[in-house]
Amino acid sequence: MQPVLQLFVSELKRSLAYYQNSYSVDEINSIFITGSGCNLKNLDKYLAYHIHIPVSLIAPSFPSIVS
Repeated sequence: MQPVLQLFVSELKRSLAYYQNSYSVDEINSIFITGSGCNLKNLDKYLAYHIHIPVSLIAPSFPSIVS
């Protein structure tokens, strides 16, 4: 799982840098994540540690919509 998370962090950093450069944003103060992948234990803490920005979960658990 570690190589996948490292790639994800690398892509996230690239996306954040692109956003900052494209929109002249000096600082990103926080990131919110959502979706079923957020159910990975401590994903928010892992991301925050590696990107040095606070990460918060929004509705981390979704009920199944398939009957």
